[in-house]
Amino acid sequence: MGDRQDFVTAAKYGILLSEQPSPGGPAYDYEQRARYCGIKGEICKGLRDIIDLGVIVAGGSDGIMALVNWRKMVQAAVTRKSSSSGKVIRPELAISVADGVRMYTINAAYQEGKEAVRGSIEVGKVADFQVLDRDIFAVAHEEIGASRVVMTMVGGNIVFQD
Repeated sequence: MGDRQDFVTAAKYGILLSEQPSPGGPAYDYEQRARYCGIKGEICKGLRDIIDLGVIVAGGSDGIMALVNWRKMVQAAVTRKSSSSGKVIRPELAISVADGVRMYTINAAYQEGKEAVRGSIEVGKVADFQVLDRDIFAVAHEEIGASRVVMTMVGGNIVFQD
């Protein structure tokens, strides 16, 4: 992660950020990251500030300790709860559920250069989406990661159904 000026520059030049807000393992624990970020710790994993500065943030799962469960990643960014201590670290840097969902949908498609064909449900776009067992906008933030995928569609075809 960088400092505030790095993100101002990124926003100015349209540089995107791919982020893995994982709660798993010490290397991806917010409390640990705050220690490891040193002088840049003021915005360490501060997705709220980064988004507010105008940087488009896409969600990813490519880190060695990142989770492939995007719902748990969204939960981590929304709650900022330490996986090791259970403490909430700098809650003012938390993002909204809507921002978290955008990270893994339209922003990820934008990062790929495919926002015209995927990333949101619109006429003319491919039907790539998942149906969850609950409304993650309505449940307690701590329950987002426990939501299960009950159906996945790719190109308008059901490829998974529970």
